[in-house]
Amino acid sequence: FEPNGRGSGPNHAHLTPMKTKKSSLQRTVLGVSLASASALLIAGLLGLRVYAVPISVISMSPTLNPGDTVVVDPFTYLVRAPARGDVIAFRTDGIKGLVQGATIFKRIVGLPGERIMVQDDRLLVNDEAVTLSNRVGLLHYAALPKTVPVPYASATVPAGHYYVLGDNSTNSYDSRSWGFVSEKAIVGRVAVLPGGK
Repeated sequence: FEPNGRGSGPNHAHLTPMKTKKSSLQRTVLGVSLASASALLIAGLLGLRVYAVPISVISMSPTLNPGDTVVVDPFTYLVRAPARGDVIAFRTDGIKGLVQGATIFKRIVGLPGERIMVQDDRLLVNDEAVTLSNRVGLLHYAALPKTVPVPYASATVPAGHYYVLGDNSTNSYDSRSWGFVSEKAIVGRVAVLPGGK
């Protein structure tokens, strides 16, 4: 080494690349942070709502995974009714058996007036098999563990209500157990899904 600490010694060669890597990482983190903040700002200005999927929630995997951030569109249902296959965010107020005041995500499978039955890994609507899919393929609605009561595994959806299921059906506490979601409880349609619907 030279007396001033500069030179071509082995330690000097390792300092510059580390600074470059750290600098590059900082720029990447800053860029991602700015992009995320911009997206949240734009969503807010458009009146969209942004939610994080709680870490402990796996009922909608792989469509929505723990830690995912989703954008919920509150406007779609001003111009059309909720449809089968829509992933929705809804408030749990008034739904017996759910924590009150929470917002959760499920997929609509039954519409007002329809008779819904989940049986033998199939979804039956008015006694006809219906198939739905997510980004990894067809959904199979497997039975819940025998320890979980399912008083609504076969039910007719009342007017102004919807029947919802989780895509990860063996790990989803949904309409099979607690009944129906009122149209008034729906916050909106999940419009942006990580990796696609």
